[in-house]
Amino acid sequence: MTSSQLRCLLACQELCGAGESIASKEIAVHMRLSRPSVHRLLEALVREELIEKEPYGTVSMPERGRLVASRVRQKYDRMLKAVRNIPEFSGTEAEEGAFLLVSCLDFDS
Repeated sequence: MTSSQLRCLLACQELCGAGESIASKEIAVHMRLSRPSVHRLLEALVREELIEKEPYGTVSMPERGRLVASRVRQKYDRMLKAVRNIPEFSGTEAEEGAFLLVSCLDFDS
C-alpha cells in the first residue's frame, strides 16, 4: 500500500467509527485533498477489500478493514515515535517518513 492509501485508510477509520458509514466528500475534507484524488485512493482500498463504497460515495469499513487499519495505526505510531527522535527531522518530515516506512510493511500476515 502507498503512504497515501495508508493515510486514507486511517482517515476512514477515524471517520467511520464502528459500523458507521460516511460520505466520501467528508474524507476529502478531512484529508484536505480533492474529491477525485480521494476517489482514486478509495477505489484502491476497495480493491484490497479494506473498505466498501457505494456508487454515490458512501463509505464503510468491513471487519477486515478495521483490523488492518488498527495494525497500520499501531505500527505508524511506533514508527513516528522513533523518527521524531531524529533531530534533523521536522514534525512534518517525521510524519511523512513514518508513513513512508510503514507503507513498506505487509499487513496481511
